[in-house]
Amino acid sequence: DPKKGKHLAIPLFMKAFSVCNHRLFMTDCTPHTQRILKKTNLFEFPETEPGIRGFMKFNLHEVIPAKFPVYKKLEFLLNLSDKILNFILIPFQKIHHLKIRTNNLKLEYLAALNAELNKFIESHSTNEFTKRSAIELEWIIQHPWLKKNDALKTTPFEYPFSYLVKDFNQYFLKIEETGKLIGLLLISIRDGHMKVPYAYFEDHAAQQITKVIYNEAERQKSVTLTVFSPKLVHQMNAVSHPFLFKKRIKRLIAIPKELSDFYLKHPQIQDGDGDVVFT
Repeated sequence: DPKKGKHLAIPLFMKAFSVCNHRLFMTDCTPHTQRILKKTNLFEFPETEPGIRGFMKFNLHEVIPAKFPVYKKLEFLLNLSDKILNFILIPFQKIHHLKIRTNNLKLEYLAALNAELNKFIESHSTNEFTKRSAIELEWIIQHPWLKKNDALKTTPFEYPFSYLVKDFNQYFLKIEETGKLIGLLLISIRDGHMKVPYAYFEDHAAQQITKVIYNEAERQKSVTLTVFSPKLVHQMNAVSHPFLFKKRIKRLIAIPKELSDFYLKHPQIQDGDGDVVFT
């Protein structure tokens, strides 16, 4: 409601916070939300490592009208420019692809997880604040909030806040090297924009995992790739990448003061924690 909604938001949030016994944390806050939460004096706002958003293609027809609505009428010309510029990029992309080959790795695309993968998740999430289980991750990809703009497809549940998109897909990517499991990724792709909400991998395999992510973004013809895992971000800053350009992204989180000690013991936040993984 455009009028009543403004007066209901804060009381509704505070009621939810009370029902949760103050065990409710916020991820990916906007600066506006953070300012409101600070006034409650109920939260702490720890600094987090910045992520990376890399642009793999020209995307002027989306970026420019979003920032400058007056150019919305030029969307056709901007789209044409994108196609021409991206066509010119093809030879350079093929050259870079040769640099990040992963021929020694075995990749397996999955919609469900088994006991081996659940154990792998548990062993690589000891420092995580939320510690998602395999069962939770499976449930997440089976019940998306986003709904494809296709009358023939329906979601298992019709959420009142569902958002229509052209395309949305999530899947697991299992990675093995010489028969040994070294990584498991949850990949999310929304209208050409790829994210890695959850990444579990051996420390020594960070560079290999990064190459897998690059190759997957290229295979999916992604426009952008967003990653927050500190170890993967370090690799992306240290080695060759396929981006036209990249930028740092800060993530604002809010931790209830009642959970501050727990957060100090388990400070790792995955990109998908909170409700971000659903969108």
